[in-house]
Amino acid sequence: MRRSVGVLILVGGIVLVAGAGAALMMTGFLPKLLGMKPPEGTMAAVEEKKPKPPEPITPERYFDLRPPIMISLDTQGHGNRILQLGVSLLMPTREDVNSVRGVTPRVVDAMQVYIRSLPISETESVAKLSAHRAEMLGRINAAIAPLKADELNLYMVQEQ
Repeated sequence: MRRSVGVLILVGGIVLVAGAGAALMMTGFLPKLLGMKPPEGTMAAVEEKKPKPPEPITPERYFDLRPPIMISLDTQGHGNRILQLGVSLLMPTREDVNSVRGVTPRVVDAMQVYIRSLPISETESVAKLSAHRAEMLGRINAAIAPLKADELNLYMVQEQ
């Protein structure tokens, strides 16, 4: 009796291993596990295309507008106020930085039109202007299409 149970367990194990191997072979995962190319038409041959990892953020991906943008604001009877804003854009690739240089006037125009449309109270500091970065970035992306900036950074150069 003990011997027949041992033989039954042994035969069951062999059948189980053979079945698992056959299943792995048919799905194409066994050749992949062994470092071989899986056969065409199997589940392992159809791999999901993984998105390319984003390029690391490096100084070469930043586009700085030079000279700073000068914006003249009417302060409703208190004279004019001039802002000098530094603007930098984070582009997806280094090549996009060179491409956006040709459309710099569009970027400047998009920024000036938007900032002039804001109430004076919203232009008192860069912190208040930074609250509008998403809208400005959207306008800049529309101006430089088909290019796309990932991020917009503002900094105050001078205020008069």
